[in-house]
Amino acid sequence: MGYVVLGFVLVFGLFVGSFLNVVIYRLPRECLSVVKQTRSRCPRCGVQLGWYDNIPLVSFLILLRGRCRRCKAPISWRYPLIEGFTALVFAGLAWRLRGWEGLEYPFINPESWGVWGVQVTVVASLIALSVIDMDFRILPDAITLPGIVLAPLMVFLVPAAMPAPYALIEGGSAWAPRWNALLNGLVGEALAAGVLWMIGWLGSKAFRKPAMGLGDVKLYAAMGGVLGLWVLLVLPLASILGSVIGLAVLLVKKDHYVPFGPFLALGMVVTMTDGPRILEVVLQYLGR
Repeated sequence: MGYVVLGFVLVFGLFVGSFLNVVIYRLPRECLSVVKQTRSRCPRCGVQLGWYDNIPLVSFLILLRGRCRRCKAPISWRYPLIEGFTALVFAGLAWRLRGWEGLEYPFINPESWGVWGVQVTVVASLIALSVIDMDFRILPDAITLPGIVLAPLMVFLVPAAMPAPYALIEGGSAWAPRWNALLNGLVGEALAAGVLWMIGWLGSKAFRKPAMGLGDVKLYAAMGGVLGLWVLLVLPLASILGSVIGLAVLLVKKDHYVPFGPFLALGMVVTMTDGPRILEVVLQYLGR
């Protein structure tokens, strides 16, 4: 049963990754619709792709062998990479939350599947936003604004998805954890948006040019909806990762601009999965 559940998770991740490829390609291009234009086309010859040309990984590797069926134009390797990466991340999150025994007995502790659902929703959104940010240097409102609305609602439905929420509501009511998570999410959104906007404002004054895009502020606010006050850990993690990875990219590409969105995404995933443990390790290190 464990292999069956893991296989289902992987296949589900592959199809989500395939949909993310559609979002990444179409959403930044205003002439294309993610919803209305349902059939994908070859960007070179314009031929519509059949359903058999859109099977994740299989179509690219076996049926098409990396080329358009009609004009033989090469298809970017990024498509199967995003599909495979999404599937592996989905499986990794399931393994981390459930363990092998939890995968073998999937109906025990169903709440953890709710946490997994929140986490993969967040991760899928972050994958799309990160790739779009690297390609176009934008973080589309079509993802960030709904995220601001939906994030507190998700933790209201699945309170365990929020790492160690602060006890804003005391009481033994069965609804207390839900309202507590919701309030933490709303406070986290306001705090995240205010902190990052202030940093951007101060940076603009210091460097006399825009230092932070509003897209980053909206993305950070949406993260606060899931993380609550733990969202404050995302920024230092993103800054550290951005400094290390950004320096390496600058040395290789000689590009003076590295988008901050992907580093916020990395900081979000780390905080969402291991935030309390990371803080505990840091505090223990500082207390030596």
